[in-house]
Amino acid sequence: MRLEELLEKIGIAGEDARAVLTANRLYGEDIAPIAKAYMETDRASCAPQLAQIKALAEEKGASLYMLYLLFWLASMPTLYREYKEEGIDEAIFYASMADVGYKVKECKEVKGEVGVFVDWFTAFFEKRLFALGRLQYHHHPFCIDEYTVGDFTVKRDEPVYQCHIPSSGRLLPEDVLDSFARAYEFYKHELSGSVMPICCASWLLFPAYQGTVFPEGSNTARFAALFDIIDVYHTEEFVDFWRVFGIEYEKRHKGIPTDTGLRRRMLAYMEKGGGYGAGYGIILYDGEKKEIINRK
Repeated sequence: MRLEELLEKIGIAGEDARAVLTANRLYGEDIAPIAKAYMETDRASCAPQLAQIKALAEEKGASLYMLYLLFWLASMPTLYREYKEEGIDEAIFYASMADVGYKVKECKEVKGEVGVFVDWFTAFFEKRLFALGRLQYHHHPFCIDEYTVGDFTVKRDEPVYQCHIPSSGRLLPEDVLDSFARAYEFYKHELSGSVMPICCASWLLFPAYQGTVFPEGSNTARFAALFDIIDVYHTEEFVDFWRVFGIEYEKRHKGIPTDTGLRRRMLAYMEKGGGYGAGYGIILYDGEKKEIINRK
């Protein structure tokens, strides 16, 4: 797998791709054995490898975020071969790895550098997390004592399908429903019937943001409305600040960018002293009927 082709397929292009290729020529040989060692482990933790990369960045005077990126890129060819061996569509591989490309864009905005500053990719490399259309999915134990609709019940710690929302653009309703259908086709061999419990824990589902930060009828509000919100988490600070404003949170309101409607609404909400948090919601998706059976 040529690095140039990989970068193109996961959405790293132009000057960003050129920066990656230049860095790879300088540090690729140092990164390769670290990535190989990681892929030969259970992959649940990358902490030892990231510690090695940090030491390498200090030794070479290189960008830590860029070397983190090179590490994940160097790990991808092995994962690609495993997808092929297990008969998983390569389109799912590239869609899943595109999350690294999304994080490069976030790193440029938040840190001002080409690279990645998060280390949450291990679930992809363990083959527990897959991008299926607009959303990503993985198995997760149910977080509530019991939830029943009709004849379907899910209890605490039973496996459900947790979905994540990558920062890949608009959250169009038709794309979300298409993703549910794709997820059902991908996982239906695991189900005992046609109902797939899909959960989501996200700041996008926080009830207080609905109708304020996310206007009624907006794509995000419509997404949140698909879920039955069964738990709410509260935080003292807005921990997702960087996701909205593209800068680190410094407990200030002055100088915060307000160049989008979302940023202006979020800032207005913050200035009014609104609370922060996330919602935990569930959808019961009947994959044969292609409908949400617990929709209110």
